Amino acid sequence: MARGKDYTVSLDVGTNTLKGVVVSREQTGQMTLEAYGSVKTVGLDKGEVKDAVALKQSIQKLIEDLTGQMGKKDVEADFRISFTDGDYSVFSENIEEVLSEDKQVMVKEQTIISIMSRLKAEKMKTGNTNIHRSYIRKYILDDDKVVFNPVEMYAKKLNVEMVFVSSEGKSVEIFRRLFEELFGRGDFFISPALISASEAVLTDTEKQHGVVSVVLGHSFSEIVIYRENLPVYISRIPLGIRHIVLDVARVLGTSVDEAERLLVNYGHCSMFPPDSEDVVEYFGLDERTRKNVSVRRLSTVIYARVKELLNKIRKEIQLFVINNPEYSEERIPGGV
Repeated sequence: MARGKDYTVSLDVGTNTLKGVVVSREQTGQMTLEAYGSVKTVGLDKGEVKDAVALKQSIQKLIEDLTGQMGKKDVEADFRISFTDGDYSVFSENIEEVLSEDKQVMVKEQTIISIMSRLKAEKMKTGNTNIHRSYIRKYILDDDKVVFNPVEMYAKKLNVEMVFVSSEGKSVEIFRRLFEELFGRGDFFISPALISASEAVLTDTEKQHGVVSVVLGHSFSEIVIYRENLPVYISRIPLGIRHIVLDVARVLGTSVDEAERLLVNYGHCSMFPPDSEDVVEYFGLDERTRKNVSVRRLSTVIYARVKELLNKIRKEIQLFVINNPEYSEERIPGGV
């Protein structure tokens, strides 16, 4: 490995595809894309691990591809892993810490670290509940003063209002064990794909003022609503790329693989696609008969399903606003 270079490997464990990227950073701060690859996911169904051995082999295949592109067998790197787990939820909790019974004392950095460590240990004991991310909304000193950083301030009691992103199930632990076996260590960063993708593309300003992030996945789609720099709502919609591919396969009388090829290479989500009268050739279900379809007809099939998905997303947002009147649609103006 070249001196002065730090490597970061990012892996995304999707329900259909495993994707990986390797980026190097020079001491000057310059970043370079070193390798990129993808393989089909095996052993995972709608976020649930069905075959740990097959999934491990898929991940190994991807890592071998990435290291092969770099011409290295082993790369010392920071690993960042995103994955899809069960249904996510957001919940809030207020944590109270009595610092002193007698007089006000200074809040130290170690006080905050201690509270966070204890809280994390307590949450990990809660059955099958997985705490993926924790956010601090605000600190309250002596039930009176609201602050965003209490360090070096004086108080007898400290309250912390926190927001958690969680899920139910054992997939997280299976993922963690798999990667520990593969990497021979446990010091890697692991996060839900929904949160990782949203925070990668959203700015702090968008999250502060209110924004809806939509992640269009293979088996399903997910939305997360941010407000005041915090996730306030997460929902899963059982429609994804897989359903668009199946629509194309049924309407055109072809295989799923051929439908996916048509979608990726020629599809548009529009009733008025460019080059709409162009004709695309494909194979029928028998894999011998040649058929033709116009770009317009192909795109119409895609548009119909995507329109259904977007309507469901709009209804989810409207339902959230109805149940949470403090968040009006005007206060959640953005989206991806």
